[in-house]
Amino acid sequence: MKARFELCPSSLERFRELRLERSAERIVAILPLATILWSDEYPKGEIGLPRCHPQCGHAFGQLLLARHEIWTHGSPARERKKLWQQARKALPEWPGFARSETSTELRDAIRIAEDQHRDFFQMLAEWADTVQISPGKFTATKTL
Repeated sequence: MKARFELCPSSLERFRELRLERSAERIVAILPLATILWSDEYPKGEIGLPRCHPQCGHAFGQLLLARHEIWTHGSPARERKKLWQQARKALPEWPGFARSETSTELRDAIRIAEDQHRDFFQMLAEWADTVQISPGKFTATKTL
């Protein structure tokens, strides 16, 4: 299934206003995927996926995944290549595009994010009474 990059008009407007800030804070993210973000990649006070509409959150999550694939594999997965191009056209000034190249420092930070991601889910699995894992879904239940 090919992903499409579509944001609602409100999100599109807010994300189009963003500009690269050299002093932006780097953030290690473990959810929804283990990756690296910067504070200037989101409207002020909105770190994380857009929550206005499910399709906005999904589209932006796919954009972050595509960039993560560029860092780790050299290009987005086939099903996200068109989404990457659509996003570059829709948000040409989005600061995340300026950070599409990898470095040793970035690879180390990604490894830290991946370790924290794995540790989080391992801890959750150890804490839970039941755990169910399927593609794209993790469910842990604890009886209180």
